[in-house]
Amino acid sequence: MFFRLLGIIALCATPVMAAPDVIVAELFGENFSFDNVRRWGKLSAGDPITAYSVGTISCNLGTDPVSWDIGSNNHPVIGMQLYRLMDGRIEQIGLSWVKHGFLALDDSLCDPGGCTAPPQNHPDWGKFLFPGCSDPYGANLNGNQPRLGPRSEINVVTGAFGVPFLTSGQSGNTIYKRLQVHDVDIDPALNPGALYYLEGQYVTQDDTAAGMNHNNVSYRQVLVSESSPGVFVLTMTGSTFREQSAIEAWSASDPGVELETLTVSSDGIFMLASNASDLGNGEYEYEYALYNQDSHRSAGSISIPIGADVTVTNTGFHDVDYHSGDGIPFGTTYSGADWTPSVSATEVSWASVPFATSENANALRWGTLYNFRFRANSPPVPGTITVGLFRPGSPSSFTLAGKVPDDFVAPFVLGDMDANGTVDLPDIPLFIELVLNPGSATPDAKLRGDMNVNLVNDSIDLPLFIDALVP
Repeated sequence: MFFRLLGIIALCATPVMAAPDVIVAELFGENFSFDNVRRWGKLSAGDPITAYSVGTISCNLGTDPVSWDIGSNNHPVIGMQLYRLMDGRIEQIGLSWVKHGFLALDDSLCDPGGCTAPPQNHPDWGKFLFPGCSDPYGANLNGNQPRLGPRSEINVVTGAFGVPFLTSGQSGNTIYKRLQVHDVDIDPALNPGALYYLEGQYVTQDDTAAGMNHNNVSYRQVLVSESSPGVFVLTMTGSTFREQSAIEAWSASDPGVELETLTVSSDGIFMLASNASDLGNGEYEYEYALYNQDSHRSAGSISIPIGADVTVTNTGFHDVDYHSGDGIPFGTTYSGADWTPSVSATEVSWASVPFATSENANALRWGTLYNFRFRANSPPVPGTITVGLFRPGSPSSFTLAGKVPDDFVAPFVLGDMDANGTVDLPDIPLFIELVLNPGSATPDAKLRGDMNVNLVNDSIDLPLFIDALVP
C-alpha cells in the first residue's frame, strides 16, 4: 500500500505555478498501509450519530513556501465532508470542524527528490511547506479534538481567523467537532446501491493571497460495511480525484447531469448540478445540487423559472447538519431550519432566513452542498437559474445555467386515467379512487382527473367525467 501511495502522489509532479499553491494530493485512512477511515464511535451504544476522520496529504505545487505557523493565524486549516450518491442525486451527509495545521514535515511524496526544504536543524524547518514538498496528516491527527476549530470563525476568502483559534486545546465527547454522520445515511440495508465520497479541503492565507485557493479540494470514494450490528466502517477505494469537488462525481456517473461553475467576484466558487428524470405520463422529477466550495458570502436563495402552464408539486430540500456549537455567536450552532419553498406562476424558489434577520441562519456556507427538488408536468430545457447571496455586498445574486421545465406542457385527455388516449371503462375505478383518496394520488392522476381544471379533485368533477366517457 505504501508504495502504491508513492506512485499516486508522484502524479503531483506537474509543472509548478508561480507563488504558493497547496492542494490535497491524497486522502487516506488511519495510516499509510491501512485504508480504513478512522472511526471514533458514538456517544453511547444505540446513538444515531457516528464520528469519523480522514487522513490528508498536502502538496505545494507552487514556487514559494506556504506558512505553517501554529503560533499565528497563517497556517492551513483542513475541512472534511462526506457525500452520498443514490437514486439519481448526490447529497452531503457529513461535515467536520477544521483541523489546524501545526507542523510541515516537508516530505518528498509530491515529487520524489523534488522537495527543496532546508534540513531539520534549520530554524525554518517545520514552519513552512516548501515548493515541491508534501505534508501528511493521518486520520488520527485530523480527528484530534484539541486541534479542531470551528468553521464559523474563518473567512474562507482571506484565510483569516482569530489567534488562538476558538476551542484550541479543548477536547470533548466522542463525536464533538469531528466528522459526524447519521447511521441511517450509510446503513447498507437502508441505502441500496449507494456510492459514498469523502472530500478534503485546505484553506490558508498564503494560498488565498496568491489567488491559488480554488484548487484546494479533492475527493475519494469510500465503501461502507457493517462490521457488527450498528457499527459502520468506511474504507477507501480507488484513487483520489485531485483538485476536484465531490459534486463532480455525480456528473461523472450520469451523462444527463449538467454541471456549471461560477466564481463570484472577490469571493469564491459555486457549482450547480441539475438533472431531470422522466417519470412517465408527462411527469418529470427535477433535482438540483448547489455547492459552495469557497465563498464567504454564502448563498441564501435559489429560484428556477417555470412557464405559466407548468404545474409544480412535491417540492423538497436537503441540507447537512452543523454541530457542536459552530455558529454565530460561537457556541450557538448554525440554524438547521429548512429553506422555505415558494411556487408562483413564473418560478419555484427556496430561501433561508435572510442575513438581516439572523447571521446564524441556515445559509449555504463554504464546504457545503444543499439540494432542491420538485416534480413538474413539463420536460426539461436549458434555462437560467438565479442564486441569491446571503451576506450583503455586490453583486447580490448571480446566475447559472441548468435544466428547467419547458413552457410547453404535453397535452393529455382529461379523464384518461390510464393514459391510453381515451376516456373509457378502465378509467372508472381509477377516477373513483382519485375522488375518494385525492391525498394519496400521483400528481399525474390529479391532473388527469381535474375535469374542471380548478386544481381540486372532488365530486364536482364526476358529472364531467361521465360526460367524457366513450358511449
